[in-house]
Amino acid sequence: MPRARLSALLSACLLIAATAMAGCAGGGSDQPQCQDGVDNDGDGLIDGDDPACQRGRDVESDDPITDCNNGEDDDGDGLVDLDDPGCANIGDDSELDTPVPQCDDGIDNDGDGKIDYPADPGCFSPLQASEDDDCPDGPNCPECGDGVDNDGDGAIDYPADSGCASASDSLERTADPTACAGIDYQPLTGNGVTSGVIVPADSQTLSGTCGGPGHEQVYELTIERPQVLVATTALSGTVIDTVLYVRERCGEPSTEHGCNDNATAGAVGSSLTVALDPGYYYLIVDGASVATLGAYQLQVTFYPGAGTSCDGGEACAPGLVCRTLPGGTGKTCEQPVCSDGRDDDGDGVADYPGDPGCASPADDSEADDCPDGPTCPACSNHQDDDGDGQVDYPADPDCASAGQTVEGCGAEQDPIQTVTGPTLSGSTAAAHDDFDPTCGGSGGLDVAHFLTVPVALQSLTVDTIGSAFDTLVYVGDAACDGTYLGCNDDGGSNATSVLTLSDVAPGSYAVFVDGYGSGDDGAYRLNVHGVAKPSEACTDPLFAAGVLACPTGFPCDGATCAPPACGNTIDEDGDGFAGFPDDPGCTSALDPDETDDCPDGPNCPACGNHVDDDGDGLADYPADPNCLAASTDSEACPDSDALHAITLPTHTDTTAGATNDYAATCVSSPGPDHVWTLDLPVPVSSLRVDTAGTAWDTVLMLKTAACGATDLACNDQGTGLGNQSLITATNLAAGGYVVIVDGYTTSASGPYTLNVHGVTVPDAACTSPLFASGVLSCPTGYGCDGATCVAAACNDQIDQDGDGKVGYP
Repeated sequence: MPRARLSALLSACLLIAATAMAGCAGGGSDQPQCQDGVDNDGDGLIDGDDPACQRGRDVESDDPITDCNNGEDDDGDGLVDLDDPGCANIGDDSELDTPVPQCDDGIDNDGDGKIDYPADPGCFSPLQASEDDDCPDGPNCPECGDGVDNDGDGAIDYPADSGCASASDSLERTADPTACAGIDYQPLTGNGVTSGVIVPADSQTLSGTCGGPGHEQVYELTIERPQVLVATTALSGTVIDTVLYVRERCGEPSTEHGCNDNATAGAVGSSLTVALDPGYYYLIVDGASVATLGAYQLQVTFYPGAGTSCDGGEACAPGLVCRTLPGGTGKTCEQPVCSDGRDDDGDGVADYPGDPGCASPADDSEADDCPDGPTCPACSNHQDDDGDGQVDYPADPDCASAGQTVEGCGAEQDPIQTVTGPTLSGSTAAAHDDFDPTCGGSGGLDVAHFLTVPVALQSLTVDTIGSAFDTLVYVGDAACDGTYLGCNDDGGSNATSVLTLSDVAPGSYAVFVDGYGSGDDGAYRLNVHGVAKPSEACTDPLFAAGVLACPTGFPCDGATCAPPACGNTIDEDGDGFAGFPDDPGCTSALDPDETDDCPDGPNCPACGNHVDDDGDGLADYPADPNCLAASTDSEACPDSDALHAITLPTHTDTTAGATNDYAATCVSSPGPDHVWTLDLPVPVSSLRVDTAGTAWDTVLMLKTAACGATDLACNDQGTGLGNQSLITATNLAAGGYVVIVDGYTTSASGPYTLNVHGVTVPDAACTSPLFASGVLSCPTGYGCDGATCVAAACNDQIDQDGDGKVGYP
């Protein structure tokens, strides 16, 4: 008799016999079969392990019919029920065998001559379902499987190279323990914000090529594929003057990949963008002087590098765009069309400034209709438009590029730059004196710059901050005929100039940098920034370049400067309230979502729940003066002055003319005060509040939303902040809080700066607008995935790659 049939008959007989025994078991015990510790039906399974008991049956023999006890070959492999390896017991619902992962099946599934993990470069763990890879020549092939001696040690790939833990390892090398010998450093992984405090105990042995003789703190970066690092300390939590630089070896300036002192002129924060190949690097936060000590906040963001895939929707690094190259099959991060070194439109010239289809290096198309088309720019139309005897780019010095729309400004004897970025630099030392400004001296040497304004602007600001001599700046029409929209001499510090124009129409303009007198010339810096009017298009490359921006409250939605849901006066969620401050779902006019569960939901704020929470006879916004908006979490904080809501990491205001409503518990504080509400949507592990940047003697208090007499925290003079105050609170629950800015004396009042930054607990939701604005951030080692603060793979205590090792180190 065949084995399968015999097994089925035996199983059936056992079931019949067990059923008969159960029926004859008369009153020997009142204990239920599923609790008596006996295999009552003889199937080898007792009590809770028996499928009948698992389904709430009274007797163990009442097993449900499953694929593993029905006497049939359900998966067609020739094996029936318990003889099938897919059946662990008769209660299993499927005979299907669990497939062996390709990376652990002993087969060369992808035909590359390499089998399973750790030998196949397509296998990151034995549990991986596919061996597929693009080695040895594909862009995603790891170093330990590409057939190249990447680290130059004479050993190639896994297992020959000791730096390779497997063929799928991204790096052939290991960190050099001598790279930062004698200097403490800590690993930095993934995107996010971290905080630190430079103290006298930190090393003081390094300096960047752009400065930084002070004490420093060092972070190790492991770069496994080409990436672009964007690092900045220009954040609200930075109170000291920093310098940032990246090196391969801490003490060797020749290995430096970038250095920045001030992100903007006069700023204390630093910003750095560097492209990095796979390897180990060290990001150094240094003090700008030997006396620099105090707190800083560091944000790092990693982007795919040039040539790496962005098919999954990854954002490319600043300056790169995600596109498919001609002849390519997938999207990769590349230079813009007008900077990629290719003649993309086949007209014999490539890129900016040579191709007439390129308005700037960031332009995404070389297409043009030159020389005879109606849209061909003046600097490529084969005509002497300004009658100076010189035709087009590069022959006409008035043409900074072939795409320049005006060949005019004939009075200008020097080359004319076109504004394509927010900052231009040059020198007037060898220039001519071609123009006469209306706001200053005469005889100074001058240069002109062309600016094409594509949309109507609320404002246009041009300045020469950062220049080395006494400047003038003025704006006129592109014909350079002496008609000027405005002129400024000393609007900036150190004899530099600042000019702001309002209500600027679309069109072409000339921006002039001039010297005040005949001896005023040299290196200059021209900064240009325009703010578009609401609802204007924001697709021009000048927006992406940072020259133009949408107005506050009207972010670019990819096409126009459109207000967010809470700032557009439309009742987006249909609750009868339109935007901030009327809709309880809006924490600010910049909030993109009006959704709320008011008036009866558990998350409805006190100022929108139709209840008089503080018993003053007034309910909700706007009736209750303690409600700053319908989204305010508490009605119970009385204040003579209007409450303020913390929605940004830095707020400025003034207590001049305010009332003294609160007294601090840590010191006397008879000065006028302001109350700021802070609604924490999730628990925070730490909260830092300070008044750095304020010129008078402040006092800070942190209270619950009820504004009771007890302070959760109170401070007069923060460490390293002089007369300014600093509160650091830990382990705060989600909910409403208030921050009170007070004066140490009755005369201590005036303009102040309030800085607030909180770090959440791990795994907290990160959907609140407070994350996007920078008030809150995920903890170090965690990043926001759009919904939650999730741990980086090397920080989550999970064996993600199945190699038996958990995370760093």
